[in-house]
Parts: sequence; structure tokens; C-alpha cells
Amino acid sequence: MFYSPKGGTGCTTLAVNTAVALCNEETRVVIVDASLQFGDVALFLNEQGKNTILDLAPRADELDPSIVEEVMIQHAVSGLHILASPSRPEHGEN
Repeated sequence: MFYSPKGGTGCTTLAVNTAVALCNEETRVVIVDASLQFGDVALFLNEQGKNTILDLAPRADELDPSIVEEVMIQHAVSGLHILASPSRPEHGEN
């Protein structure tokens, strides 16, 4: 886990580079962008998806691997799986 109370310290860079380095054919890696208001992991990897981590909230009682798999984005180049933060800051406020 990478965390900093202040933005602009390089946490996203460190997290993404570590995840890409760990990802290979034998090891499946998922990066979860828990910065709900200002997360940019998907943007950093030049990926865009219609689903975000917020799509899991209404289904919290029934979560299983297949439901989470539906929400994740797969990075085309590395194979890394991304559980993206909301695309708009106001969606992450609640």
C-alpha cells in the first residue's frame, strides 16, 4: 500500500510501477485506486472503463470474485487489472 496525506508526492507513480513490475503470466495483480475523489490510476495507465469501485458498493453483501472481475479494467499492455476510482470527483464524495 502506498499512501501520503499530501497530493503530488508520487504515490500513484510508485503504486503503478510496482504493480506493473509484479504482473506476469504466473502472477495476477490488481491495483485498487482507493482515492475516491482524485484517483487517477486508470488515467495514469491510459485506460478508461465504464465501471468503477463505486459499482461494487450497492452489491457489497453479495461480492464474489466474478462480480469484482466484471468491474475491473484490464490494462492492455501489461495485463494488470485496475479497480478504478470514480471518473468525476463529486461521485466519490459520499
